[in-house]
This record gives sequence, C-alpha cells and structure tokens, in this order.
Amino acid sequence: MVLQTGYFDDSGSDSGSEYYVLAGFLAPAEQWESVSLKWANTLGPELRYFKMSEAMALRGEFRRGWTASLRDKLILELVDVVKAIEPWRIECFLRRRLFEAFVNGGTR
Repeated sequence: MVLQTGYFDDSGSDSGSEYYVLAGFLAPAEQWESVSLKWANTLGPELRYFKMSEAMALRGEFRRGWTASLRDKLILELVDVVKAIEPWRIECFLRRRLFEAFVNGGTR
C-alpha cells in the first residue's frame, strides 16, 4: 500500500464569483518531500511562502522588488517542481448557486 498525499486549494469562494473551484494534486507522500525541498529552494530567502493571488497582484510577499516578468518566471519554475513528480490532478468546478444550495446548505 502506498500512502497518498494531496495538496488542494479553492478559488472563487468570494461571493462575486460565478464558479467555485477546488483543485489540487495527489501523489505518493515520499515524492512530496522532494517537492517541498525544491519548492523552498526555488522561493529562496526572499519569499517566506507563495500565494498566487499575492503574486498576480504583486502585493504581500511580492510587494517589493518584483515585476510581472520576474513573477511569471518564478511561477513557471514552481510549476516545473510539481510536474517533476507527475502527480494526479484533481479538479472540481461548481456553479456558485449550486454550491450555495447543496454544498453550503444555502446559508451563505
């Protein structure tokens, strides 16, 4: 038996989005160890973490010293780090109104 580990995130959870998206990757746990090390090395000492919304807006960790070109180069490097382990990609798209009605119980 192989222990699988996944990393997932949501998008569109704000009320203005038409879709709610949950997506991520699944791979054997030991493969994520190498990803973690390479990810940290790729971020380098200038970034404590990576958050796509901050990167795209050039705010937060990307507030100082970053340009769109440098950011895009980093994103492609991080994509290569994850692609190297060939994880399974899992994604789910759901219209917000259905999310509200069925998943969230209409309470939001």
